[in-house]
Amino acid sequence: MAQYYPPTQPPAHFRNPLPDQTPPQQSQPKRPWYKLKRTWLIAGGLGLCVLIGGLAAGTEQPEAEPMAATTTEDTTPEVKTPTPTDTEPALDTDLEADIALESEGQEASDVPLEAASEAPTANVSPTEEENPVSEAEANAVRAAESYLSYSGFSRSGLIDQLIFEGFTEKEATAAVDSLTVDWGAQAGRSAESYLSTMAFSESGLIEQLEFEGFSTADATAAVGQMTVDWNEQAAQKAESYVSMSGFSRSGLIDQLKFEGFSDSQAAYGADSVGL
Repeated sequence: MAQYYPPTQPPAHFRNPLPDQTPPQQSQPKRPWYKLKRTWLIAGGLGLCVLIGGLAAGTEQPEAEPMAATTTEDTTPEVKTPTPTDTEPALDTDLEADIALESEGQEASDVPLEAASEAPTANVSPTEEENPVSEAEANAVRAAESYLSYSGFSRSGLIDQLIFEGFTEKEATAAVDSLTVDWGAQAGRSAESYLSTMAFSESGLIEQLEFEGFSTADATAAVGQMTVDWNEQAAQKAESYVSMSGFSRSGLIDQLKFEGFSDSQAAYGADSVGL
């Protein structure tokens, strides 16, 4: 700040004019600093405006960044996802960016398209896994189930019946073996069926079941579980023989014994027909 000198005391460097020169006019004294307040305020205000303008220009400078970002987006190469052909329309920019981000995280687990398309050919046909039997074998199964629904059969007897119906031995065997059957129970059903049509001795009925293909164990167990009046069976058998031919008492008894009846049962039969 300039030093203030009173008007009566000029500064030391001031010199008097030369004799041959006109005395210079006395300069006006400088205003005190506190009287310069208006000037300083104006100058300070102008400086502040300049400073604010500079700051405003600095803060407005980033507004040009969106233009640069837009230009960058326009010049960024378009990201493409693997497609079968190059003729398909390009994806939307945002969608392409999402696909690109997903593909970056899955590069290690990506499978080539050719390998993925060839994978199903290595699988076994579901028809071969779920239906190992042929159509003919399936028909044989249905036929076997139908026979078992109304009559008793042994395993071998049912196979023979299917072969008689026209199925091959392989088809008939596969069909019967695919079923879950209690052959002992089938022997019991078959025994009851025989007794409903003709008279049998106990041993004769077991032999008949064995002839039909049942095992000796199944046939014996089935007949043993039945409640049968074997004397009555001998009487029915004796009546059948007498109706077809003439017999003597001894001849009829011998015939009944040949059928498997005991001596007492055969005699009971002969007595029942009046011999």
